[in-house]
Amino acid sequence: MHWLYQNIAHITTPLSFLLGLFAALGTLYDQRRKKQGRPITFTSGHKIAFVILFGVLCVLGGVLLVHSFI
Repeated sequence: MHWLYQNIAHITTPLSFLLGLFAALGTLYDQRRKKQGRPITFTSGHKIAFVILFGVLCVLGGVLLVHSFI
């Protein structure tokens, strides 16, 4: 836990960039499917994975904020 606390910025920043990249690519993919007239498919497995990833990033972001201001 000490290692994580000392290196939290090195973990949180790349994970946040990846989450933003996946969101942007997913939006572009959905827009392309809309133009083609096909329905947007968003399976529950993807939804669960994004919720878990978002929760982990929120916790790590909170730890990063505490680490930055102490």
